[in-house]
Amino acid sequence: MRLISLAAAQGVTQAMQYLGMTYYSKILDETNGTYLPAPTHLAIYWSAKAAKQGSACGIAQLAGSLLVASHVWHGRRQFSVHRSLAMEDLTPGHATLPTVMRLVRKVKTFRDKTANKIVETMMNKQYLKTLKKYCAVCKNSVHDRKDVELKACSTCKVYYYCGKKCQTRHWKLGHKIDCQKHWCQSLFSPELLN
Repeated sequence: MRLISLAAAQGVTQAMQYLGMTYYSKILDETNGTYLPAPTHLAIYWSAKAAKQGSACGIAQLAGSLLVASHVWHGRRQFSVHRSLAMEDLTPGHATLPTVMRLVRKVKTFRDKTANKIVETMMNKQYLKTLKKYCAVCKNSVHDRKDVELKACSTCKVYYYCGKKCQTRHWKLGHKIDCQKHWCQSLFSPELLN
């Protein structure tokens, strides 16, 4: 591990990716599906370094590390679709999901099979489908009211709203921070999101 750390410090992209994945794997306890309060910042740091070198796998690992880290930072021990929706709702201004989704879209432009496999493994498609079915503010569902047509945020395309009133309320509660310049973006270079 010491030699890999030295190689990563000298700028070897594969070593950075390896360290990012190693720290990422220490966060997730796969035996029972819980998250451990482990070195999340190190997983983000080394994945971001690999991503800055132009590595599609590094960008994919960065997205995964941010997604898992947000669960650890908010004290969640297990991933649950409905619990995650509730947590995202309680913490506007602290949601990493818009940043994660921008990184995922960036990975798809590379057409790298390994990076896309990392993205498919980490992203819970059921969670993303659930976000498309509910208003982020009032929780109106397309199933509850047939007259409701949910529209996505035009910038992040992650959260959906039943109308202008809910979108404006969510924006003022903190989605403005999540959507435009989230604090976690200070951990990596802004050109990754363009």
